[in-house]
Amino acid sequence: MGFFNKPFRVKSNTQMKGSDKKKLKVQLIAAFPLLTEDDLNNLIPTKDEIIQSKIYTFGGESLLLYIHNRDTVFFQLEKEKTFYPSVYTLWKHPLLLPVFTTHPPVLAKLVNGADLMLPGIVVDESKGIKAYCDGKLEKGDIVSVNLTSNMAPVAIGRTWRSSEDMYMAVRRGKGVDILHTYGDQVQKLNLFFFKMCLILFDQCNLQLKGFHRRYCRDPIAYDEELLTKD
Repeated sequence: MGFFNKPFRVKSNTQMKGSDKKKLKVQLIAAFPLLTEDDLNNLIPTKDEIIQSKIYTFGGESLLLYIHNRDTVFFQLEKEKTFYPSVYTLWKHPLLLPVFTTHPPVLAKLVNGADLMLPGIVVDESKGIKAYCDGKLEKGDIVSVNLTSNMAPVAIGRTWRSSEDMYMAVRRGKGVDILHTYGDQVQKLNLFFFKMCLILFDQCNLQLKGFHRRYCRDPIAYDEELLTKD
């Protein structure tokens, strides 16, 4: 089950100093080499207020949320010092993490706390042992999940197995341990996220081959519309 499927307890909220923001950006560039300095300055503006919120999840995990304008842009598992981008951040940078694709009906299960199982991952079986992210993943790697109907990431997790082990499992068992999803308790703190019905996802469309230019809509509403079409 993800970190934020159930309400969490906030222990403290601290406004970050300029030196702390600079240190955070250095750590994030090391964690996510695809992010440029300009990308981080947009996500964590030097002159804007950035809040570090320490929380305890329902499972007792201690996490740090990094918040700009009420948007959680990154979170960190404190005991492991591991950084994760939020779904909100991945909407701006969809290629930041390796991506798995699943079917629209699976989203509701992920939001309700399920992990992503191997039968739910869409793969090109003609690739053989490289069917899962070109065979490049190790167990515990951070990945995102999107839908066949919408390229916008809707979940973040850690791989339960390596790419090779996923292939050898013959589509049985768990594929991704889901940590954070669209619509969880972190996203409910973000009023802008839920008011945002249409986003022009130019960057996503420019970077992902084979997709036509289109608007990135609210994933849940978009999928329900597709599923109800005659």
